[in-house]
Amino acid sequence: MLLMFFLWWFFLSHVTFLKESDTRNEINSGKSEYYAKYYKPKPINLFGMYLTIMEQEPIFVVLYDKHGKYIGQTSPFNMMNIYSFFEGNPTLPEKNPQDILDTHFYIVVVGDVESAYDIDINHKKWWSKILQYFH
Repeated sequence: MLLMFFLWWFFLSHVTFLKESDTRNEINSGKSEYYAKYYKPKPINLFGMYLTIMEQEPIFVVLYDKHGKYIGQTSPFNMMNIYSFFEGNPTLPEKNPQDILDTHFYIVVVGDVESAYDIDINHKKWWSKILQYFH
């Protein structure tokens, strides 16, 4: 049990407990079945401290359905600053998907964080499977 707590704290604690005051922004098109909130990581573990020091205003994204149910979130290990993020044109999943990208939240950006900001509504990544119990 102690090992599980340590692993959670070491890898995921900086993106676990989200308060409304930590929200940096929100995207809700009104037409979509989904909305996304942008949060700043907490500097309470090594990842959180590193991201806070190395990136100017780092953010991660949490995707919810229109009823507020947690769908998933972006990588807790690779984040970009809020200014670069919005230059990447964040896109919400579609109500009636026509192709593979319509089932994803994603941003259009080239570089190291290209896949870090991808949330598939049908297939959760391992961290989203764990963090769903905290929402």
